[in-house]
Amino acid sequence: MTRFPDCFPENFETNILPNDIEYVSYHAYRILKEGKLNHRAFISTFEEFKDKKYKPRGFNPVSPDTYSTSLFSDVNEIKNILKIMLRHNPPAIIAEGITEPCCGPCKKDNSHINWWIFKNASPENYFKVVEENEEK
Repeated sequence: MTRFPDCFPENFETNILPNDIEYVSYHAYRILKEGKLNHRAFISTFEEFKDKKYKPRGFNPVSPDTYSTSLFSDVNEIKNILKIMLRHNPPAIIAEGITEPCCGPCKKDNSHINWWIFKNASPENYFKVVEENEEK
């Protein structure tokens, strides 16, 4: 039995998940595409697009990034991404919080954080909606 979502490949932990992951609390920002702070706002790219006909550019079933939830440590970087996203996802907002280790491991590369969230975790409990969103 795996700790990760059941839809992930059987070999996810042994062959896809990077070896240099960390169980660390990073201060982070996440774009909530649907404008709601809930569990769905933290699903991985794989979970979001696995059953859809059209996949986003970069969707690669052997890449660890596809199975992670993307966050950023730099608020300005996330605000710039939100400006672009608001053209296609008007309800999108920003949440701020921490990558709680009990929810899964993560890996940070500059400002970008990949967070591989366990299937029974509740990452939304460690985030709050940023009150003042000037981009809305």
